[in-house]
Amino acid sequence: MVRSVVGPFLALLATLPIVSGASPEKKLFASTLSSEEHVLPARILGHALHELDPTVPFAVFYTEEISGTSLEELEAEGVKTIRVDRVEAPSSSFQIRMWSHTEYTAIVHIDPDALPLVDVSELFRCGAFCASFRHSDKFNSGVFVLRPDQKVYKDLLSKIGALNSYDGGDQGFLNSYFAELKLAPMFDGNSTQDQTSARLLRLPAEYNFDVGVYYLEGRMLLEPRVLHFTMGLLKPWRWWTLPFLDLSFKWTDIRSSHMTRHNLPYLTTWQWIVQLFFFAIPSLLKRYVLHRQGEILKRPTYVGEDYRRLGLGILGISVVVAFFSTPSHLYHSMAWLLFGLKTLYYDMSLVQAYSIHFIRRPVTKFEQFKFLLLVVPFSLILWFLVYAITAPHPRFFIALLGTALWTWLVAVRNHRQLTYYEYGKREIRYRQVERQD
Repeated sequence: MVRSVVGPFLALLATLPIVSGASPEKKLFASTLSSEEHVLPARILGHALHELDPTVPFAVFYTEEISGTSLEELEAEGVKTIRVDRVEAPSSSFQIRMWSHTEYTAIVHIDPDALPLVDVSELFRCGAFCASFRHSDKFNSGVFVLRPDQKVYKDLLSKIGALNSYDGGDQGFLNSYFAELKLAPMFDGNSTQDQTSARLLRLPAEYNFDVGVYYLEGRMLLEPRVLHFTMGLLKPWRWWTLPFLDLSFKWTDIRSSHMTRHNLPYLTTWQWIVQLFFFAIPSLLKRYVLHRQGEILKRPTYVGEDYRRLGLGILGISVVVAFFSTPSHLYHSMAWLLFGLKTLYYDMSLVQAYSIHFIRRPVTKFEQFKFLLLVVPFSLILWFLVYAITAPHPRFFIALLGTALWTWLVAVRNHRQLTYYEYGKREIRYRQVERQD
């Protein structure tokens, strides 16, 4: 009886040192969020990371600028949200707060405008701080690895204001704090050796690949593991980057494969109201012109080549209004469709208003149909031609050439016919002769 009780008890005691001594690493992929502009990119980043390695959680360190609705969207997709207050100093941001989260063994930070193409979990084997140098002796903080440490965190806080920040933000501050990183050895992601004990390691460029280099060189200089979309207004979630910037398709593919109720390609109710408002403006303008038609005695006073300026002006107004009224985060195929419809609608409405106001002769339905029959197929052919070209430099050339031809086709050739330039000029000459008599 004693042996039957003592035996299992001793076996349990034998396992206690093993259990208590085991300390599995707690890893975390993290990003920082300080504006609503990057909420969608942060969600896509979370999807990409989860698809590549579902065992490592993803957290977003956010500031007070992020709305409750956006936080609910993130949390609904399994993203952990951690609020931090900005450090009140001109030379740093809130990224240094990651060093205080010692509940994690290692944190891999990736900016919301970056996209991992392959599993990058090997980065958790990097040293206490790792980052990548790209164009100069300054590293980029879009992707970096850190090992949380309260001592380092307090030291970082104590250096705020004392260290120079060349960009006035966290990247410049971290460059000053880890100034000796440029002399550190390179991290080897394929090595089986333990590299976690190293204080500083440089990351190879493929872990933070600047897409601008690809478009500048016209080819891939290396095989990227993480794409960093650093080109300002040409971020991949902005609809106008497609089909011109082919790397944006890699980001869009992730978005397409993870459609949820928070990430739908169509317009929200409020966006539909805004779009209907912009579609109503030309109709109101036409009604106003028709209402005042009897009071208008003016005639066009231009001759010669002024119809070109007229056409470019009408087209320019149409493109600008259509562009800025199309939501920038809208799914690219629907955004282009909406942009094209608004451009043609505004263009034809302004031409019609001009023709009625000055020439007293509206553009007929048949003439409008001929205009659309020429412009719409040309626009579709140009779009799909640019889409089909894979090399970036030829794509840019065809896009610029096609845009120039499209502008000439719409603004000069067709506007000259639609506004009855020849008819208007004959009317001017007739009235000049009439006044002389």
